[in-house]
Amino acid sequence: MEGVDPMKDPRSKGQTSGGQGPNGKKSGGAGPYPLYRGPNFNISIPQEWKDRAAYMFVGPESGAYAPTVTILCDRETRYESAKDFADKEINTLETAFYGYRLLFRREIPLRKGLVAHEVLVRWEGGGEKRLFQRKLFALADKTAYTVTAIFVDETGEGRNSVAESILASFNPLPVEDQSKNND
Repeated sequence: MEGVDPMKDPRSKGQTSGGQGPNGKKSGGAGPYPLYRGPNFNISIPQEWKDRAAYMFVGPESGAYAPTVTILCDRETRYESAKDFADKEINTLETAFYGYRLLFRREIPLRKGLVAHEVLVRWEGGGEKRLFQRKLFALADKTAYTVTAIFVDETGEGRNSVAESILASFNPLPVEDQSKNND
């Protein structure tokens, strides 16, 4: 089965996955809600649920830890700017998590005039390993993006050339370009 771009809402109006629908009527697939078509799967999801597409990439293991990069896409965001979005997310980190230490925050340019807010976070209390998160908060076409690289840095400086290179390559595509390949 061929997947649908998860950045476009793959739930068709009136298309359901089967069984009894919420109104008690028969629907056309394996569950009572509209069918969501992911890249390599289908799942029946209630229409009022938000699509917060998440992507995770895992690097080669280094010692006992493998670095990761995750991308969260929150469509139809309420934020007006990348700064507002970053402020809220950083506030959540500061108030909800123990051992969090913000090392820096800066605004960085993205392609086509967009800006992102980048932060570097160190998590304390991890023993000998120094666990870092480098995060980008970006806003484009009413979609809020959180791109997070998590890695161990033995030097304690929060540097990881692979993570930095990956985050530097992030490019949110305009809605009309999301089905095209990135150059």
